[in-house]
This record gives sequence, structure tokens and C-alpha cells, in this order.
Amino acid sequence: MLVVTYNSVGFVGRLCGSILSQDYDLSRVLVVVVDNGSVDGTVEEFLRCLEKGSVNYVVVKLGRNLGFTPANNVGLALASRVLGGFGDKVVLLLNPDTYLLDKGFFRVVDRVSSALPVVGFATVSGEGGEVVDSIGMFVDFLGNPQDLFCCVRFTPRLRRLVLDVLPRLCLVPLVCFAAVAIRGDVISRLGFLRNDYVMYFDDTEYCLRLWSSGVPVAVYRGFMVWHARGGTQRSRGDPRGRSDQVFMDIPYHFAKNNLLLVYEYLGPIRYFLRLLLYGVIGAIWRRRYLAFAITDSIRLIVKRGVRRRRLPRGLVPFSPRTWTLLWALKYFIRYPARGLSEAISYGTKRASLEYIRLRVLKRLR
Repeated sequence: MLVVTYNSVGFVGRLCGSILSQDYDLSRVLVVVVDNGSVDGTVEEFLRCLEKGSVNYVVVKLGRNLGFTPANNVGLALASRVLGGFGDKVVLLLNPDTYLLDKGFFRVVDRVSSALPVVGFATVSGEGGEVVDSIGMFVDFLGNPQDLFCCVRFTPRLRRLVLDVLPRLCLVPLVCFAAVAIRGDVISRLGFLRNDYVMYFDDTEYCLRLWSSGVPVAVYRGFMVWHARGGTQRSRGDPRGRSDQVFMDIPYHFAKNNLLLVYEYLGPIRYFLRLLLYGVIGAIWRRRYLAFAITDSIRLIVKRGVRRRRLPRGLVPFSPRTWTLLWALKYFIRYPARGLSEAISYGTKRASLEYIRLRVLKRLR
């Protein structure tokens, strides 16, 4: 199990407590903690909590913040060396702002991992876990990951229309890596996360890489993990600043990684349309980070020699009609009193740009 932390002392206690209280032989578990240079006592709190249990653990404190994705790769490389390779083992990635709601979670991980190579776990949020955080994701026509029913409260209507209909374990285009189990043979074959994706879209890219290699991605809809969405976000620095400090500006990495993702998985036409859109926005509203994102995405594409990857037909993008239906259903579940017609209108408005771009691209082809 791998956890990357950064100034996460407020979450450590609950996460460690939920790990140590598992109804499972913890001697079979290796907990690897990679800290990104925290200054709030996160490492000390983790050590204090882990020492109370019988779990095996390795804690590494980095001298500076490398970013979420590079730190995960440091942990994966370390775990591989300690274990002598991943082999038939299962790698469980957990965000530091999560904790396990069910004492049988590790047993479920073993069971579902024997059936499918990559399984994400549905997450909840809110004070009492009464809000859906993620039950899988898809990538829309513009290359943006969309969480299914994120921030929708659990209601009888939601359960009747959606949750009771879905199977407990089902295939989805993407899963959130806040809680995901990946079999070791998959990591050995396809490699680690992309270091270029310092933060954001790293899980999206990995899931699309899996699908392009013929590896299915599934979600377990048992709601056994709580997640404080955005609980560990930090933003600081400048992309052209000191060379020994990683730029942690959220909008910059969001835009850069989105451009890289679109180019590799949706093709150069949509990449250049997205690049043009960012260029116009950056020029009108003077967003310097967009200029940096554009130039850095071009540099990385050329440097890595990125080529278009082929995905299963229908995986990306979702059809605009499906996108409309999902937005309308989400709106109707959240605001049933406003009526079905208003929900359909809202879904159509959210998807209108999708329709326009779809028709433009068909003409370009």
C-alpha cells in the first residue's frame, strides 16, 4: 500500500487508525509512505501511529516537494526493491485524505483483484459520508475527466435510479486514484505513472494507457472509502522560478496536463483546438500560466516523441447524447422539485459546446 503525503497531519490519524483496525493479517501488508517535504509534522504523526500496529512499513521523507506523481513513482520503485519485484502482488494507492470505512476492505481488495487487474473503489465525502465523491469517471469530448454523480447526496431517488441498478463491480472508462488497486503484473508491463504529470490527470492518463493496451478498468461500487476531495491541494511557486523548487501552481499543471492528454489520446486536431482556446483566454485575460502550459506541452510532446494512442471504440469521447443524459440525470437527482424538463434543458446547455465541436471536427476530417 502506497500513500504520498504533503502537510497532511490533519488526516493521518484517521487513515492510520482505519488501516490498523482492518480484519486482515496485517503482516501481509507493506505500507510505504512517501512524504513530499512536509513541515507540519506529518511524518512524525505517521510513525507514531504505525508503530502501534503490527503492519510492515517504510517511511521516506523527501527533501523537497517533487509533486504528487513523481513521489508516487518514488514509492513504487522503493516498494519494488523491498519486495523483490511486484510479481503477483497487489499495489493499493491511497490518498492521504482518505480513510477506510469498512474493516473488511483489504479482504475485498484481494477478492476483486483476483478477478480484474485494475479496480478503483467508489468514494464518499461529507461529514457523515452522505455525499457521492466518485463512482467512476469518463472523458468528455473536450478531454476533461468527469466524475459520475460527484457531489450528489445519497437520496432514495439516487439509489432507485442509479445505485440499485449498477452491478457491484462494473467496467468504467476511468477511476479516481484516490483509492485504486493495481495488480503487480500490470505495473511491471506498463510502467509507473508519468512524471511529466506532476499533479492532475495522472490517473486519467494511466487509465487510458491501460485501455489502449487492452487492460480493462473497473470500479467497485461498495462505498468503503471516505475521501476529502481537494483536501491536500497546495499551490505555490512560479514555473520559471528557482530550479530547485517544483512549480506547484494548480491551474498551470491542470492546463499543461490536459493538453498532453488530449494530444496523446484524442488526437492532434483537438489538441490544436484546445491550444488555440487556451491561447485566446491567456491573451484576453492575461493568464501567463497558460502561455507556460502551452509551451511546456509542446516541448514535452517533442521531447518524448508522443504519438497518438488508439482506444477502444466508444470509450473516448462519450457521445454528446450520453453526456447530455448524464448531466440531466445528475441535475434531476439533485433538484427533483425543478422538474424533468428543466433538467433536460440544463443537460442540453452543458453539452451544447460538445455538439458544436463534434460537427466542426467532422467537417475538418
